[in-house]
Amino acid sequence: MWDKGSRFIWYCQRGGAILSAWIIAFLVALLSVDVVARYVFNSPLPVVYQFTQAVLMPCIVYFAVAAADHVAVKVVTGRVRGKAGQMLQLFSLIVTIGFVGLVTWQCWVKAMYSIFISEAMMEMIGIPIYPVRVITALGIFMLLLVLIVRLVSNVTKVGSISKWSS
Repeated sequence: MWDKGSRFIWYCQRGGAILSAWIIAFLVALLSVDVVARYVFNSPLPVVYQFTQAVLMPCIVYFAVAAADHVAVKVVTGRVRGKAGQMLQLFSLIVTIGFVGLVTWQCWVKAMYSIFISEAMMEMIGIPIYPVRVITALGIFMLLLVLIVRLVSNVTKVGSISKWSS
């Protein structure tokens, strides 16, 4: 069962990364057209800037999840070997899970509040913000699941999930 759950998380990671890559490619093309329209024809496309602001953050979150590796400074943990190094890595992972758990909780709180008030950008066209907040919360929740799987695999040394262990 654990193997199927970790495999599901891995497929969700990869699916999110592929979707994010396509969305970022679309945003690059859209911004390129906007730049050409602005400087050559003196007629920029409406709401491209706001659309890019709204969509880029969830894509970045999913790319961080797809890497299956959070930002790590291994100045100390990289130099400590043996049992002490493993314990230090486990401690670091537990602290990271606690921090990402708090961030996940706050993202869900903000997303639910945004849905409750039907939050929208105050621009020319009122682009709703709540879908972006929900997608960002889902991405951070996926990062939390990846970290938990990494912790369990480091503790139990399960071979099928070892690709997530540091």
